[in-house]
Amino acid sequence: MGKIYEHIVNLITNQIQDHGIVVWYDPEEAYVDFVKGLDIPDTKVISFDGSFFGLRAQIEPFLEFITEQGEPNPDCEVPPKLLVYVPMARSDTHHALIEAECAGVVMEPGSKALPRNTRLRVIAEQVFKKIAPHKVDEIRSGIDKGTLNLKELDRLSTELEESITGTIKIIFNTSDFQDVALQFAASREHDKAIQEKSALPELSDLFKKHLDLNINPSSELKEARKILLRTLLLTDLLADLSEESIPKALSSVPVPEEESYKN
Repeated sequence: MGKIYEHIVNLITNQIQDHGIVVWYDPEEAYVDFVKGLDIPDTKVISFDGSFFGLRAQIEPFLEFITEQGEPNPDCEVPPKLLVYVPMARSDTHHALIEAECAGVVMEPGSKALPRNTRLRVIAEQVFKKIAPHKVDEIRSGIDKGTLNLKELDRLSTELEESITGTIKIIFNTSDFQDVALQFAASREHDKAIQEKSALPELSDLFKKHLDLNINPSSELKEARKILLRTLLLTDLLADLSEESIPKALSSVPVPEEESYKN
């Protein structure tokens, strides 16, 4: 399970813990496959299968724990824990689940309460702002264009989260490669920690992976920083030039392909 799935599960679990019953509307059907494999401890997950009569019949036993005022019955031994998933807009249900809504809480795209807003774009922004801030605009654009679905976003979140782990993450206190590169290029603040933890080989691997930059893992930090700075500065220069105006002497200079280093 990647960071996206993990984030959604946490949102749902927190709402169930706080409110007992959650009615989740998904008009874009973005989470159909996700819900099929959803397993929350001590929680019943019921999905709409085309019949509100059938759905209400399944929900009814859980409403026995609720008073007419929509509060948990103080005499009930087991509080209700229920997730009702409806892959359609709330406005299209003609209030078929009003009792469950009143007894619990509603999650849906566009909810004014951020923890209950399940719009895929909003979910993705929250996750990627933490693990890869430089990728947020690209992710947002992919969702808007329909080229990134939930499964793909979850896979991508895992790849980006795992791109910086262990020693480097501890030294630079970030999972964002761009932050690591810029911190290392701009300052010698972390040099002592890099040397003490023998972290230059791991740092070199990251530069190779993200920038296609070859830095000898046994070189001096001063030399490694010089190579990185030269690459970043040349990338910034070439990004502002058209192919026709690039000097011949620089035409063969390798530059990173990631868009975040060309802007």
